[in-house]
Amino acid sequence: MAAKIGGLIDQAAHALKAAGAEEVYVFGSAAMGNLRPGSDGDLAVVGLPPAVFFRAMGQAERVLPRSLDRVILDHENPFTRYLKGRGNCGVWGKVLEQVGIEFAQLEHWLETHCALAKKSLELHPEPVELSALAAMLHPFYNGAENILKRLAMEIEGGAPSGEFWHRDLLDVATKPGFPRPPVISAEWGERLGQYRCFRHLFRHACTFDLRWESRRPLGRDSESIFLRFKADIQAFFAVTESA
Repeated sequence: MAAKIGGLIDQAAHALKAAGAEEVYVFGSAAMGNLRPGSDGDLAVVGLPPAVFFRAMGQAERVLPRSLDRVILDHENPFTRYLKGRGNCGVWGKVLEQVGIEFAQLEHWLETHCALAKKSLELHPEPVELSALAAMLHPFYNGAENILKRLAMEIEGGAPSGEFWHRDLLDVATKPGFPRPPVISAEWGERLGQYRCFRHLFRHACTFDLRWESRRPLGRDSESIFLRFKADIQAFFAVTESA
């Protein structure tokens, strides 16, 4: 059965390449060799021309035959690079796609607000700039929390609930849980917690009450915090994939 499925996957990949795809990757249960009846096939492609994308995917589905979960790897981010380096991404396929989107959005966020954050290190921001800085920091933790919540759904069977679930989610991520290692280090979990507290303040206070002098390190350190958070998540995926 596995050999038959493997042959069909090869045929589907060949159909995609014949339609113009430069690279095709298999992930999820198909890569693990345990694709069950009714399961989706998970294929990621690079360079498939938009004009033929849906027609080519339809041909691949008819070859298998089963529906396909499609991932496009044309936009570089840490997790598309990771997937390409591995050749497949096993059980983490769908999660990697979603986490990669969040990271791409966070990287765009950093690039967009870089100039304003640097200016705030030298000069006290004007009221309008303070509002912009506060609004800038708010989605930073949102993106990080979305990633941690998605991982909790996958590895814990659900995210924490209750009044303090935001705090508990971060706490869970910094602690090992058999058989997995911590998702992020306790040190950087504590640093991220400062952004969580700021988000809470932002949602419940006027921006002129934020006292930017005491919040200045949040703007200054956002890039380094992001890079370390990203590195911790990448390391977590690497360790759990090889386990």
